[in-house]
Amino acid sequence: MKRSLNIILVLAGLLSSGIASRADTLSFGLDTAYTGTPPEGSAPWITATIEDLVPGSVRLTLDNQNLSEQEYVSKWLFNLNPDLAASDLDFGNPVQTGSFALPAVQTAASKTKAGGNVQFSLALDFATAQAKRFGAGEKLVYEITGIPGLTAADFAFTAQNGSYGPFGAAAHVQSIDPANFQNAISDFDTQSGWIASDLTVTPEPAAWMILPSFLGLAFLARKRRHN
Repeated sequence: MKRSLNIILVLAGLLSSGIASRADTLSFGLDTAYTGTPPEGSAPWITATIEDLVPGSVRLTLDNQNLSEQEYVSKWLFNLNPDLAASDLDFGNPVQTGSFALPAVQTAASKTKAGGNVQFSLALDFATAQAKRFGAGEKLVYEITGIPGLTAADFAFTAQNGSYGPFGAAAHVQSIDPANFQNAISDFDTQSGWIASDLTVTPEPAAWMILPSFLGLAFLARKRRHN
């Protein structure tokens, strides 16, 4: 009984001290149109999440959940810990919901600027050809690796240029003008806009949810021992 009590107390101590592993999730709800034309649907128009998997690996999920039928994302930008090199990141194991073409990952400074010259660390450039667009209701999931010890927290940085920002993520949405789209001859007859988001960090609750159970077991074990 004493040995069991000690084990329970050690496990509870690990959880309460943070030694036990705890994951974080970054959430980006792009709900601010800061230059150009706002998308037609309800904000947030698109969302992104970055979740810890194991040390050195995170999951990126891009979801065009509230875009209107004709709208599509041509560029999506994120920040990275300035102590790390975005060019070392490896975007692997893509899972697509939709028929769009996979994006090109850009890390050069000239390729990672959003509207208003807001400089980000990395960009995903999506196709603009109609049959290959990353459009309404489509989703893309990547596993990002390539940097030892990489975590979701390494993407919890912001970008700003003057009155634009600070932003945790930004995206370029095209073919926005719904009234004009029906009569448009080309994409040049429609509108586009830059949208952005702050960031929200959500601690993974799993480990913390079981802490009360461990403490309860420890209390019962101690009580039985003294009875």
